[in-house]
Amino acid sequence: MTAATKFAEELRACRQRFDALVEFSSDWYWEQDCNFRFTLITRNSGTEERFPVAQSLGKTRWELPYIGVTDEEWQQHRALLNTHQPFYDFVVKHYDAHQNLRFSSISGVPIFDAQSRFCGYRGIGKDVTQHKRAEQREAMEHAITRLLTDSADPGDVMKRILQAICEISGWDYGSYSNLGAKNQVMLRIDVWCSPSIDATEFMAGSGQRRAGDPKSARSGMRRRSWEKAAPIWIADITRDPTFRRAAVAAKIGLHAAFAFPIFVNGVVCGVMEFYSREIRQQDDLLLRSVKVIGNQIGQFYQRKRVEARQAMEHVVTHLLAESATTAETMPKIIQTICETLGWDYGAYWSLNEQSRSVSCIATWHVPSLDGAADFVNYVRSKQFDVDILKTPKKDGGFMRRIWTNGEPIWVHDIEADTASKRALIAAKIGLRSVFAFPIWIGQKIIGAMEFFSHDIRQPDEILIETAHSIGIQIGQFCLRKQAEERIQYLAFYDGLTGLPNRMLFSQRLNHSLAQARRYKKMLAVLFLDLDRFKNINDTLGHEAGDRLLQGMAQRLSGCLREGDTAARFGGDEFVVLLEDIADFEQAANVARKLIRAAQSPFIIMGAEFHITASIGISVYPEDGEDSQMLMKHADIAMYLAKDRGKNNYQFYSAHSNAHSIERLALESSLRHAVDRKEFVLHYQPKVDLQTGRVSGVEALLRWMHPDFGIISPALFIPLAEETGLIVAIGRWVLNTACAQNKAWQEQGLPELCISVNLSARQFNDEGLLSDVAQALAASGLAPHLLELEITESMVMHNADNAVKLLTEMKAMGVSIAIDDFGMGYSSLSQLKRFPINTIKVDRSFIKDLMANKEDAAITRAIIALGKSLNLNVIAEGVETRDQVGFLHKYQCDEMQGYYFSKPVCESEFAKLLRAGKVLVRLN
Repeated sequence: MTAATKFAEELRACRQRFDALVEFSSDWYWEQDCNFRFTLITRNSGTEERFPVAQSLGKTRWELPYIGVTDEEWQQHRALLNTHQPFYDFVVKHYDAHQNLRFSSISGVPIFDAQSRFCGYRGIGKDVTQHKRAEQREAMEHAITRLLTDSADPGDVMKRILQAICEISGWDYGSYSNLGAKNQVMLRIDVWCSPSIDATEFMAGSGQRRAGDPKSARSGMRRRSWEKAAPIWIADITRDPTFRRAAVAAKIGLHAAFAFPIFVNGVVCGVMEFYSREIRQQDDLLLRSVKVIGNQIGQFYQRKRVEARQAMEHVVTHLLAESATTAETMPKIIQTICETLGWDYGAYWSLNEQSRSVSCIATWHVPSLDGAADFVNYVRSKQFDVDILKTPKKDGGFMRRIWTNGEPIWVHDIEADTASKRALIAAKIGLRSVFAFPIWIGQKIIGAMEFFSHDIRQPDEILIETAHSIGIQIGQFCLRKQAEERIQYLAFYDGLTGLPNRMLFSQRLNHSLAQARRYKKMLAVLFLDLDRFKNINDTLGHEAGDRLLQGMAQRLSGCLREGDTAARFGGDEFVVLLEDIADFEQAANVARKLIRAAQSPFIIMGAEFHITASIGISVYPEDGEDSQMLMKHADIAMYLAKDRGKNNYQFYSAHSNAHSIERLALESSLRHAVDRKEFVLHYQPKVDLQTGRVSGVEALLRWMHPDFGIISPALFIPLAEETGLIVAIGRWVLNTACAQNKAWQEQGLPELCISVNLSARQFNDEGLLSDVAQALAASGLAPHLLELEITESMVMHNADNAVKLLTEMKAMGVSIAIDDFGMGYSSLSQLKRFPINTIKVDRSFIKDLMANKEDAAITRAIIALGKSLNLNVIAEGVETRDQVGFLHKYQCDEMQGYYFSKPVCESEFAKLLRAGKVLVRLN
């Protein structure tokens, strides 16, 4: 083999190795001549797919548009060439055989001949599309993250995000649209486009679109992306028949497009769309990136919504906390919202419950608003019937829409809203958009706030959400103020009739008395009580009774002069103050008018009722110098009128039967004592003689009369028995005693059995067992912790019935005690029949125990009797140490009396239990 042949063979082998290397390499080899013309680009299966080999061969770099070199880059390249240095990793964009955008990295080394003349380049190229896209994705996500982190204004950040995505990923136009009120309308909010294109016409065609409108079938990507909640990609919109703006896009050379949704809490709240002048196949990496970006933007909006809501709510909360009245607060809130959010005019509309009307009660506007005075006057003159507002009507005004839908409204251009007359008037002074939201108390709208702007403003979802929260907050403030005003009102007025109550009447009476003393005038106090009022309550119930009282209050007020006062003290009792009367006859004339007013029939719930009134009159200065005396004497005179046949009036007379009058007055007060909460219970401990500690307690009734002070039970208990009022009073005692005993237990105090006295009338009442069961159930007290005390005479009156009743009580689990034992006529044989637990030695035997041998003998006998029957024995009225010693000697079980403690209120008794002291030591 010759040398030439051998060289040729080696060259062929070398070529084969080179071709094999190129074939199986993902890179490719290239050469250029001295004119920078491509003379060689190696081919392999991958190169043909990814790089335009055929289009590049024989072409200089200036003839290839994808090799875009800036002047600065060319100067840098020439500097390397002049120093015979290679270049590395120059990235070019181009399209592959499937029109997918790709990136290639080219590196080359310059070739020089022996004379150092430039002959061209040799180099390699490789596909870096994946790497470049990863870089772009990372850069884009980093840029978006930085924008979202650094931005304080949600309104500014969207355009910057659009610009970042376009510039980093190579898109020429981007826009953001959100969903307007109630997610019905898609509105383009922000746009960014490359300075090299004029997108005016294209933008004009992408404004407001109703998302669910069938006519929007060709509305393109935004609607489809919103409905599918997923990205949409169109390689060439000019060839997509569903793209509505294809012709306009072709004019400015737009081709590829994609859109993706923005999510807030899993719900689409907006859509971003992007357009390119190149035809671009779907880029899955980019779509994955924008999905992440969409979630980031959604989280940003959610955070800004929370921040905006918190900031606005903080301001409103501060205003509400600092303000005393609704009238003071509303203008400040309106001004704050206007100044903070850039509105020019605001108003608050309030519902008046009595008139059932809605009217404007507060406004604010910027000083520069021309024509504001006329507009405010017009608005304040308007009044809407709330029941009409609640009636749905197509194209109703602002307030009707608020009350009908219960949602905020936003009209971005009121010139197009012909349904509202106020909108047309507002437009005349340059106002263009309006935003309004309801004020809520629970599920009820009690008002609305509205705001107008000079600008056409697209719906702001953050503001709408914040307004909803503020509306509820203001509603709670109004509710609180209403409650405060109601409490203040009820402090001086009767809630049922609207008349002054006892407190306000007393103030007016004292003031009138001061004036009467100063100017030596007369005045009269009239106590009026409705006769047979109880019949109406019993027949038709309390609702009918309330209506009658309301009607009577109106009639009373109609009979009086402007300066006189009619008040309701409770129940069916009314009091009238007549100032500056000339004589007694003037008071009598008014009394006759009031009686005639009461006699007129009342129509209640379809039935006609007739009542009468009894009136007592006291006159200053003849019947008293102070208010308490005048009130007391008028009350006494009123019961004198009742005693003389009712339906008449009587003047107080000091010569009347004082005892009878006092008794009638006491009966009158007794009838209302429970309702007026004048009764209280005091508690006296029982002491165990073995331990010296508290072992039980007896509940004792006391009457705290507002005028007469503490009234002895000896006075009012017999009267209550006689009138039958004792049943209701006894029921109250049962309920209160059981509830108090349970309350002590819940405070961690020791369990004690509480004793309650039953009256004879209560013992014979058919509802007694039910009352006892109800008291136990309502309080939650265990039955064994309740003891009912009865007297010997009560059980001996009808022994058989008493045995049956006591047996049923015992079955309920309560204990039975015989009070005042030894004072009746019971025999041992009778006593054995009754299922009792305890006998109580009457205080009359204990009082003279140490001086009277007979009392001592009776006491010893009672104790012995109790022991023989296995009964617990308690001694009442123990007041001395000697009495304690005697009772201990003869093994009495328990004692109670002033020696240990007088009856005390519940708090004092609780202190006694907490102390846990030994009240008596017997060793």
